[in-house]
Amino acid sequence: MNYRGIAAPVGRGVGGVAVLGAVTATGSLVAIPEAEALAPVELSALAPGAPIAPTEFSPEVQREIDTYTALVLRPGARGDAITYLQNRLNDRGAGLPVDGYYNVATRKAVEAVQTNGGVTVDGAVGPSTWDLLVNTSAEEVPAVLPEAAPAPRTTEPAAASTSSVGSDEARYAPQVLRYGSRGEAVSFLQARLNDRGAGIPVDGRFGPATRSAVRTLQSNGGVGVDGVVGPVTWDILFNTGADEVPAKAKSSAPATSPDSGGSSYVGTVLRYGDRGAAVTYLQARLNDRGADIPEDGRFGPATRASVRALQSNAGISRDGVVGPRTWDVLVNSSAEDVPARSTGSTQASGFNSKTMVAQAKSYLGTPYVWGGASSSGMDCSGLVKLVYNAHGIEVPRVARNQVYGGRIIPKSEAKPGDLVAFSSGNWGHIGIYIGNGQIIDAGNSKGRVVQRDIWNSPHVYVTYR
Repeated sequence: MNYRGIAAPVGRGVGGVAVLGAVTATGSLVAIPEAEALAPVELSALAPGAPIAPTEFSPEVQREIDTYTALVLRPGARGDAITYLQNRLNDRGAGLPVDGYYNVATRKAVEAVQTNGGVTVDGAVGPSTWDLLVNTSAEEVPAVLPEAAPAPRTTEPAAASTSSVGSDEARYAPQVLRYGSRGEAVSFLQARLNDRGAGIPVDGRFGPATRSAVRTLQSNGGVGVDGVVGPVTWDILFNTGADEVPAKAKSSAPATSPDSGGSSYVGTVLRYGDRGAAVTYLQARLNDRGADIPEDGRFGPATRASVRALQSNAGISRDGVVGPRTWDVLVNSSAEDVPARSTGSTQASGFNSKTMVAQAKSYLGTPYVWGGASSSGMDCSGLVKLVYNAHGIEVPRVARNQVYGGRIIPKSEAKPGDLVAFSSGNWGHIGIYIGNGQIIDAGNSKGRVVQRDIWNSPHVYVTYR
């Protein structure tokens, strides 16, 4: 790997000297005392933008860097990998708190790097974004936009717009609210959504109107659209402006029927959770290409699966978002050349107990790798994401968010393919239910993907059906 542009791969020690962490035998990253730290690298000794020879780093540190840059990081993720990312963004002028949480501020800095680096601006830190962070200098690709550079951070926090903002965040942000919730926290949520234009009753009941407003907020905020108010959605409510992320639909598409003037919808960016006439038009065009989905104006799992099939057949990025390149395929190619359905047998579409369990079983014996999500190694949430993504079902990356993103159901309603999540460690483990009281999961204790009985530890059943 070329290490050009990395000034301080983990953190800073005393006096502005870069201090590098160590890697344990299991591959997880830990802080080490100053007295035991590796030899520091004086930042002033490095010419701006000059390559750092791999020989400057120990093999352990090289493995540490390789471990982080092999991951795909998205909003809502937490942990050492996010801390590492935030340090790299701060090397490029972002001015972020280094707290290990991928929040709105971190996403904005990532999107600034992507904008300045000329890659797809999606807020996800994957290979192309890591390449910018590793192989370009801070001067070439800063983590701030020229017109939106942040003021330098000080040791004192900025004054809140009202005296209650901090206390409100501390009081409500730890709570997870979803359809059916009631109480003061829901009333507070509804008031905050109305500050952003939602126009819903403030009655303390999380009903259809509140869920719709939450979904709209999430769609406008560029996060997972699941209608559940968890850490990522609270972060938007507390740390963005109403003009930046409203809770009402942005008027991006004219309100005409798909059959009259439908070409006016072309170019509208559509993604999971969107609703309206533009989505209906999209669904009709996908059905022209063999998708066979409802034309109900709701961009749900079936529509996303069809979009991904279209993108896969066209050889473009399979992200499920309908942007300029996907519209170009819909407008300028034939249904025979680029259908909107799977042309092979390796990709399932939608929840299917039989194929989901079969795929999970195909991974039995795969090594456990923290942060992994491939056939060469995976962790518990990586296994879930692999199986669900293969069936066109989008789930968050980490176990806790996979619980929040789904719907908790009684054991009597659980079907093979649903999830079993364990509450210890703040929902720290999850597996795929296969029926008869068993799951398939990737556990650190077993060191591989196994099939086993559900053990006597507090757990819930979660579905994305």
